[in-house]
Amino acid sequence: GGASLPGRRAPRPGDGSSPAPELVAIARTAASLVAEDDTIVLGPGEAVAALAAELVHRRGLTVATNSLHVARILADAPGVEVIVTGGTLRGAELALVGGAAEQALEGLRVRRAFVSGHGVTAERGLSTSNAAVAGVDRALAECAEEVIVLADHTRIGTDTMVQTVAPEAITHLVTDIQADPEVLLTLEDMGTTVHVAVPETDRGQ
Repeated sequence: GGASLPGRRAPRPGDGSSPAPELVAIARTAASLVAEDDTIVLGPGEAVAALAAELVHRRGLTVATNSLHVARILADAPGVEVIVTGGTLRGAELALVGGAAEQALEGLRVRRAFVSGHGVTAERGLSTSNAAVAGVDRALAECAEEVIVLADHTRIGTDTMVQTVAPEAITHLVTDIQADPEVLLTLEDMGTTVHVAVPETDRGQ
């Protein structure tokens, strides 16, 4: 199962494939927003999984997640405590969804939530194409003081079926240099701090 954008191979979580350069750049930029001894939640998605890989050497970090892929990446990180929600497994994303996952997050309060999705617009904010995933994404966002959205340029300006985070609730957006500048400027005007990550392959050009 699963789908991919034209020209992009659909990776299987945990298949050992390397993330695209723009996702690595986004992950490294997002990692700078994670403090020592922080408490955060991480949602599912390629960009968030790449962020998890950047956090394996952190100390005193507590991470709650509904992503089995993220949990697996952080499983051997000695300085990271990982809390995994319950829920029903959605195999396409290796994400736990449903009422049990949402209830597990309701009792948490963390500093920052790092979430992804299938689209980001200035009109509707972050959206996804699956209602079950959207419900848990909302719960991830609601338990955090700040919401950080990770989205590469292919998702900026794209609107999908179910809204998960309203534009005014996005504290930070981390994207790459190919993202539509008009959308980014509009989000900035609405109060979002936009971080544009530059892949190593594009530095110095």
